[in-house]
Amino acid sequence: MSKLDATATFLYQWVSENINAGPYDPGDAVINPLAEQLVRDAAAEGITVEDMAEVRGTPYEIVETALDEATDNEVERLASKDD
Repeated sequence: MSKLDATATFLYQWVSENINAGPYDPGDAVINPLAEQLVRDAAAEGITVEDMAEVRGTPYEIVETALDEATDNEVERLASKDD
């Protein structure tokens, strides 16, 4: 598996394990600690910030986008229950 494939796999797993739906635009107080945790967890797997940037963006952007997507998915799930 290439370094970029390994990074993409790690990011997918990390997001699925660490990101949950919440309010839109949660702010730096929520995003920064998660981004810092992402960097620590990635480093433990030999993945650098540069590797992440090549695949999906900065750690902050990755977390911010993942939070928005998780919330969008939850809103869609709840709306579909009403149909």
